[in-house]
Amino acid sequence: MDMRELLSKIPNFRSALIINVAATLVSLLVIFLLTFLIIRVVNQKVTELKRRHIIRKITLYIAIGIALLVVSRIWAEQMASVTTVLSAVAAGAVLALHQAVLNIAGWILIAFRRPYTIGDRIQISETKGDVIDISMFWTTLFEIGNWVEAEQSTGRVVTCPNSSVLTTPIFNYTQGFEFIWNEIPILITFESDFKKAEQIIQRIGEEMTSDIPSRVESSMEKMSRRYMIRSGHLTLIVYTTIKDSGVLLTLRYLTDTRQRRTTEVEISRKILDAFAQEDGIDFAYPTYRLYRMGESIK
Repeated sequence: MDMRELLSKIPNFRSALIINVAATLVSLLVIFLLTFLIIRVVNQKVTELKRRHIIRKITLYIAIGIALLVVSRIWAEQMASVTTVLSAVAAGAVLALHQAVLNIAGWILIAFRRPYTIGDRIQISETKGDVIDISMFWTTLFEIGNWVEAEQSTGRVVTCPNSSVLTTPIFNYTQGFEFIWNEIPILITFESDFKKAEQIIQRIGEEMTSDIPSRVESSMEKMSRRYMIRSGHLTLIVYTTIKDSGVLLTLRYLTDTRQRRTTEVEISRKILDAFAQEDGIDFAYPTYRLYRMGESIK
């Protein structure tokens, strides 16, 4: 091809370029408006929060896919002539944006393997929270724990890169089995009637968690269909241990993941009321003795 022939094609190339740009802008505008209208209808018609969020995300992903197909179709002829250049650019982009590529890979893994979904309570590395959004690059959590006791909400929103699922253990509190073990340690004096104290703690624990066993069995049955898992000992128990300052009675029981603090507070109050009515049970606390001139001073 000589110079004259090349120059003669420049006007045609410019015309095609203008037409393609215009067609791209119009197509994207139409897709955007349709997506906006669909999401608006979903927000008005769907009241359940999780279902509404999932439908919005699916709608957005479908719109992005359609947009990519339409744009690639429009620019197919021009793209064919620069395939080699684009391949080199793509290779360089993968090297420069490797973290973004890992995030997308993590997003694909989350979408198909589903280590967690919207609404699950999870821990990624040292960060704990409820999953409120999963995008192509980030998982967004409503943080719990940190400086707040019993894994209550901190009020902060935390974003974690999706690449974390490829390299970091993911702890899921609620997937399949929505219960966790909790323990309440209670220290009483050596002089106290520890057997009676055990009975009181056991009775109160059973009263407060009476509905848990049947729900736990149902959850364990569902999990056994997916995992090789044994139920083990699922009923509450009181452990007795001798400590320096007294006898430690530890109540171990199953509770709803999101009701840990509420249940602990209610059980603790009932135990305090029950012990207050008993003359032979006293709470223990660390004591010290100072020795001076052969005498001991408590």
